[in-house]
Amino acid sequence: MKKTLLAAALLVASLLPAAAQTKPSAEALPVQQAIAGVFDGFSALSLEKTMRHCTPDVTILEDGVVWNADSIATAFKRMAGVDFKRVNSFNFLQTEVRGNTAWTSYYNQADMQINGKARQVRWLESAVLVKESGGWKIKVLHSTVIRPKP
Repeated sequence: MKKTLLAAALLVASLLPAAAQTKPSAEALPVQQAIAGVFDGFSALSLEKTMRHCTPDVTILEDGVVWNADSIATAFKRMAGVDFKRVNSFNFLQTEVRGNTAWTSYYNQADMQINGKARQVRWLESAVLVKESGGWKIKVLHSTVIRPKP
């Protein structure tokens, strides 16, 4: 009996990560696409592509630093001439839409090549978005780096 309960518990535990990655609702999908779009802009080091998915007064709280459109532009300029590639992947935990406001939480992983050196960074993030001109725009994004455990 104990072996059966243990096997059932292990089966349920193995299904939990898959459940967190279920197909988003039609309402949640555009919100999640806006999140992916902003990071596509980061990958391209393109302020235009990044800001296409943000409000003009966006606030990004990244690992204890406050970013806005100007600081993003400055960071992109510093990367000019760097051999840089970035591929993002997301695991959305929750996405809620209420009228013209949405919020979402997700894991974000970036696999990067910077001047030939591979680097992977993972974050736990949450964002608040507003619907403007028919599309979802990030107003606030909070990002916590997930550091490897020692």
